[in-house]
Amino acid sequence: MTIFSTIISAHQCFDLLDHHPVILDCRFKLLEPQAGRSAFLLGHLPTAQFADLEKDCSGQITPRSGRHPLPELSVFLQRVAAWGISTESQVVLYDDQGGSFAARLWWMLRKIGICGTAVLDGGLQAWQAAGFPLSTEWSPPDSALLLQNIPEWQFIHTDQLKIYINDPTYLIVDARSEERYLGRFEPIDRIAGRIPASINRYHGLNFTQDGKFKSPEMLRAEFQSLLGNHSASQTIFYCGSGVTSCTHLLAMEVAGYPGAHLYVGSWSEWIQEPNNPILS
Repeated sequence: MTIFSTIISAHQCFDLLDHHPVILDCRFKLLEPQAGRSAFLLGHLPTAQFADLEKDCSGQITPRSGRHPLPELSVFLQRVAAWGISTESQVVLYDDQGGSFAARLWWMLRKIGICGTAVLDGGLQAWQAAGFPLSTEWSPPDSALLLQNIPEWQFIHTDQLKIYINDPTYLIVDARSEERYLGRFEPIDRIAGRIPASINRYHGLNFTQDGKFKSPEMLRAEFQSLLGNHSASQTIFYCGSGVTSCTHLLAMEVAGYPGAHLYVGSWSEWIQEPNNPILS
C-alpha cells in the first residue's frame, strides 16, 4: 500500500478507507476554541476522531511560553496511543482551512516517527466537493501500544533564536499576514510587530484559490526564490503561536525541501521577554 507522508487527495483518502487509516479532524478557530469540536459533532469524515489543538496538541501555557506550547512528550504519546496510532499507521489529518491547523499535528507526528502522516489536500471542502459522505457516528478505537524510546521534542527555542537573528547564515521567515508582520494590525497578541531579521511569507500563499496546495513545481519555484542561498536546514519559520507556520514546513516537503525548522513559541513567546528586540 502506498504510504502518504505529505498531502493526500480526497479520492486517495476515500480509497484508503477499506485499509482503516487513522483519520483525525483538526478543525479549530483561534477566537472560538470550541467551534472545531462542535463542527466535528455535526459531521466528519467516516471513522474520524477529533484532535483538539489546545487539549491534544498543546501543553500548559506559562508566563514565558507562547499561546500553543508543545505538550509534554509523555502526555502526547499517551494521546497518540489512544488515537490508535502506531509507527505502521497511515494517518490522515484534515481541517477546513486548507490544512493550516492540521499541519501542526502533521509536524508533531512526523517528529515522533509516524512517517505515514498526511494532510487532506483541500480539507473538508475537497472531500465534500468530491461527493464523499460525512458521518456523525464515532466510537473510540482500540488503543495502540505506547511508542517507546522517542527522543525529546526538537525545535528552535527562544534562546537559540536570539543568536540566529544576528547570524546571516540563517533565514527567519514570519508566516503571518503582511499586516501583522509589519505591526499594522494585531488581532490576537498584546504587542504588534515582528522579530528582527525576519522576512515575510504568508502561510496562505501555499494554497491555490480552491484551498488546495499549489503544485510541487510551483511551490519549489517560490521557495527557491524565498530561500536564495539558504538551505532548508538553515531556515526557521514562525507565526503567532507555532501553528500555521507548520503549513510552510509541509509545503516545503511537498516542494522537495525537507528539514526546515519551527520556532514553536513564535511571536506570542518572543514578546513575553521584555528585552527581546522588536521591529514594527
